[in-house]
Amino acid sequence: MTYRFAPTLEMIILFVCALLLLPMAWQYAIDRFAPMERWVRYDAVEPVNDTLLLGEPLYMCSYRSINKTPINLEFVDGLRCKIRGKVVALQPAFWPASYSRTDDHTEECIMWKFGGQLPAEPAECYMTSAITLVKPFARRTTVIESGMITFTDGKGGGR
Repeated sequence: MTYRFAPTLEMIILFVCALLLLPMAWQYAIDRFAPMERWVRYDAVEPVNDTLLLGEPLYMCSYRSINKTPINLEFVDGLRCKIRGKVVALQPAFWPASYSRTDDHTEECIMWKFGGQLPAEPAECYMTSAITLVKPFARRTTVIESGMITFTDGKGGGR
């Protein structure tokens, strides 16, 4: 007696569902468990000038590389300042960005103008810079800090 395999409709539906879900499961595993450096590496953020007069714009240099595209990132940069002996967090700047090409700027400065709140009186500050990778199944954040930035009134009042 010959035994013939005859797939049932339920078996065919199950097989098709598995074929459709496997790529999603694979993408979920990568998004969830692969290190952030698979997509982006953020090495440093530093001020172009570490001493500024009150009212002057703050320009920063970022050092990062985009390793795999396309990706969506969110940047949040804010100053934490010591003003009259108290540590104060000033209003940060937020902006989303999308990248469709890889690049490597780990050795060269990507200069940008800080759009968040600056101190209105003499202060010593540092920047916290957070970069968040936004993926369909995960969000990953890396936070780095800059060196000190002194804001003076030009009269020697840097603290």
